[in-house]
Amino acid sequence: SIDRAYAQITGEAESRINDILRSYRDQHHLSIDDFARQVKDYIDTQGPNFRLNFFVDEVGQFIANNVKLMTNLQSVAESLATICQGRSWLVVTSQSDMGTVVGEMTQQTDDFSKIQARFATRLNLTSTNVAEVIQKRLLAKTDDGVRSMIELYHQHENNFGTLFGFTDGSRSFRHYKDRDEFIQTYPFVPYQFELFQLCIQNLSSHNAFEGRHSSVGERSMLAVFQEVAKTISGMAIGQLATFDQMFEGIKNSIKTQARKSVTAAESQLGESFATKLLKALFLVKYVTEFKATLNNLTILMLERFDEDLPQLKRRVEEALNLLEQQIYIRRNGQLYEYLTDEEKDIEQEIKNTDVDQSAVKAELAKLIFDRTLKQKRIRYDDNGQDYPYSPKLDDQLVGREHELTIHVISPFHEHADNEQVLMMQSTGRDELLVVMPVDPRLMQDLITYKRTEKYINQHYSTTQLDSIKRILTEKSARNGDRLKDLELTVKTHLGKARLFLSGTEIDSQAEDAQNRISRAFQNLISRIYPNLRMLQGINWSESQLSDILHQYRDGLIIGEETSLPEAEQETLSFIKMNKSNGIRTSIKAVNDKFSKKPYGWYYGAIICILAKLCARGKVDVHADGNILENDKLEQALRNTLNHGNVILDPPPDIPRFQVVKAKDFYADYFHVPPIANEAKALGREMADRFDAFHRDLDEAIRKQHDFPFVRNLVPVRDEIKSNASRPYTWFLTDLIADQDRWLDQREKMIDPILRFINGTQGEIYREARSYLAAQANNFVYLINREREDAIRSIIDDEACYHKNQMNLVKANLESLRFDLQKQIETERDIGLADIARLRNEILDLEDYGKLDANKKQHIDSLFNEQEGRLRGETVIPVIREQVRRFIGDEAIALKNKIAVWAAANGNGPGKTEPTPAIKYISRKQIPLAYSKKTVENEVELEQYTKAIKDAWRQEIQAGKRIQLTD
Repeated sequence: SIDRAYAQITGEAESRINDILRSYRDQHHLSIDDFARQVKDYIDTQGPNFRLNFFVDEVGQFIANNVKLMTNLQSVAESLATICQGRSWLVVTSQSDMGTVVGEMTQQTDDFSKIQARFATRLNLTSTNVAEVIQKRLLAKTDDGVRSMIELYHQHENNFGTLFGFTDGSRSFRHYKDRDEFIQTYPFVPYQFELFQLCIQNLSSHNAFEGRHSSVGERSMLAVFQEVAKTISGMAIGQLATFDQMFEGIKNSIKTQARKSVTAAESQLGESFATKLLKALFLVKYVTEFKATLNNLTILMLERFDEDLPQLKRRVEEALNLLEQQIYIRRNGQLYEYLTDEEKDIEQEIKNTDVDQSAVKAELAKLIFDRTLKQKRIRYDDNGQDYPYSPKLDDQLVGREHELTIHVISPFHEHADNEQVLMMQSTGRDELLVVMPVDPRLMQDLITYKRTEKYINQHYSTTQLDSIKRILTEKSARNGDRLKDLELTVKTHLGKARLFLSGTEIDSQAEDAQNRISRAFQNLISRIYPNLRMLQGINWSESQLSDILHQYRDGLIIGEETSLPEAEQETLSFIKMNKSNGIRTSIKAVNDKFSKKPYGWYYGAIICILAKLCARGKVDVHADGNILENDKLEQALRNTLNHGNVILDPPPDIPRFQVVKAKDFYADYFHVPPIANEAKALGREMADRFDAFHRDLDEAIRKQHDFPFVRNLVPVRDEIKSNASRPYTWFLTDLIADQDRWLDQREKMIDPILRFINGTQGEIYREARSYLAAQANNFVYLINREREDAIRSIIDDEACYHKNQMNLVKANLESLRFDLQKQIETERDIGLADIARLRNEILDLEDYGKLDANKKQHIDSLFNEQEGRLRGETVIPVIREQVRRFIGDEAIALKNKIAVWAAANGNGPGKTEPTPAIKYISRKQIPLAYSKKTVENEVELEQYTKAIKDAWRQEIQAGKRIQLTD
């Protein structure tokens, strides 16, 4: 109370001072400088503690009348600072965003920035400040009023969150935070300050006010709230200022064109509740933070704390419907929007736009099947397979036709509200009937969406006015939002739809539309396809084909004595029935038969069942007149494009005795009994066994290097290999007719060869051939070669595998090894003896004695290395050649080297003449003066010996020594 009293006294004092100053200035017509000087003089006479406050409004208004605003304001600041010796305060108020006022005038902008720099202290008046000003200046309460407010607050404080809680995606605006704020703010609500500021700012940005720079800041809010406060001053305690009343405070500043609809509503509807609601919608039109839904608009129109909210909500809804009918507003889903004059014209044109009912239905079908159900197939939980369905809307097919149907009855259907008729019509149909709740608003919104879409598509590219294009762009965006709302509404309705199957309602607990319909679809599949049970819940897949087709080879699929599963028996019966009726049965025909009702088998199951029948030998598969087997069969089953040309037939009837004969042949030829008992399975088993056997023969033929006679198996291998392409019937008929030849060939040639090369005799044979080849160079030095000849005569025989002579080969081979080894050792000993003689000869040389220890050690190592090589050699001619070369050419080279070394050692420091080195040469190197190649008589002998004597004498006289050994 003391604070309020002091504020009132101070305010009155300041007001009186301003009145006096203004009057004084006006009477004396003072300039700014004179007025400031007189103020300063007055301050000086009052003493150092005196303060004089004068308001910005007066000085600012006075300065604003000057033509040179910016320069004069700067002059005032400078003059006051000089005259008052820095003790003056110049306060100027302006809009916070001066850029919007100054605009693009560069010179004024620069001038104003200079002035701004003079004001170091900035006092920003925010919406919080303006609320405080409004509370203190306009809404101050008396003591009795405060007590009434406290009582009112405690009566309703628990309801504020409910009364003023904005929802539906709107920004959260504040209500009373505590008792003090309630006392200071009532009869307004705190959200009104912030929301109204947003309203006038957005209206200004959309050019709704008269004048380019109409004030949209806090000063305008003060005026508006003051006007509203005056209007509601007589209302009873507990009532509230509604948001529409703010419109009256800015009504005169709004362009006539912008508020034309409000003016028209006031004229046509009077001061009705609908007109008030229209004013509120006008204020929030451009406020994107506020969502104008039914709930939020109800809060804006709340007149008292104890209002009956459901009743008020109904009033608001009725008013909104009226305004929408009169085209004052438009509804977009849950949002309502005030329409300007241009928007009203466009909205009316949109309402007059004709759209085909089929286009509306097509859009609804998209919302249902493409954007809600989404998938074109629905998975059946029992087998994990996806089943296609025909999408149907109001008795019309809207996609591809399939055996199963999901039939949606929309609010557009003529019997949408008569479920009895719909149930009767669905009886006996293979469809799931989905009856959506009747909703006129859904129908209206959908039609509005299509009208708006069509109108925008027709007019956007042709209009030349930017304002119209802007409206159409906004409508396009809002139409997109409307489509999202429609999608949500459709999902909600489908989640609540009633489901019928052949006249019987299905109870589905799911609330999600997609899950709800998918679960009901399970019942439809079970009813339409009762023969799905034949699959016994097995999940078949095309990837299993290869395993199925190869199972019979491992004996996992048995023939006639094993009863067929029901699905296989059903398929085989169909093929046999067609055969008996002369009808060709293709894979495609089987798929067409069993994919439809009452079967509903999926492709993976059908193709795997056929594979099982083929593997069991119950069905033959033909293409281009040939029976397909193995890889070709698998390829034909997988190639869906050619399924119409692949024919299925029961196998031919082969007599049982023929099957028995084939089994006996199989056991005799392959030495194991067959697995299969049924004709086709046995024939294919024989084909597979021959195919594997030809690879065994290939392996044997690859040993031709060790066993040359296996080349006799090549024609047999080729004949067996060619049988791989033959039909299985050939093995049961033609092969059995020629079985004697096949068995004789196996017994007399194939088995003996295979036993030979894979047994002990083959090892002896391979060892003997290998030894003879390795020791071929040594055998010529043997004195007795009878054992070698005996071995060769046996292993070179093409029929040696028949004669059981490998023991004799083994005995001769051991003797031959002994003899040859003895001969090699003899040759080695002779060679070592020759090398030893040469060593002794070298040691006896006079020059050797002149050598130092290192040279002697080197010579000794040469002999040791040669002896080591000789002891490791096993080839007789190589032994002889090594010895000959060492005691011949290498010996002469070594003697010459020793002579050089010895001569070098004899040429000491005291020698006056160097000692010449002795030269050794081989007798073969000495040329003879004898031209004949033979000696035929004594005369020629004398001539030849004389030539030798002369040649040798010449070499000796030259100081050379002749090496006699070779």
